[in-house]
Amino acid sequence: MLVWYDSQADLIYAEFTFPEGKVYGARLDERRILRRDEAGAVVGVEFLAASGGLNLEGMPQAERIIEEIRRFREVTAELESAAATS
Repeated sequence: MLVWYDSQADLIYAEFTFPEGKVYGARLDERRILRRDEAGAVVGVEFLAASGGLNLEGMPQAERIIEEIRRFREVTAELESAAATS
């Protein structure tokens, strides 16, 4: 899984797999978009207005998304700390 944050768009994207071919988005609500491949398998999810919090209710792989976001935050904090001391 790959998770990243786009600060300009205030968007968190969690990609479960790396599909070949087209990917389609289905809006679950005003702040969540489920991404599916051509076969209909869930390949990722987008969280809009992410700084306002994430709604993981009913989300596939919710626990894994939480783990990856925590890891992302830890790495980001380490990089910011290293940059501040150099």
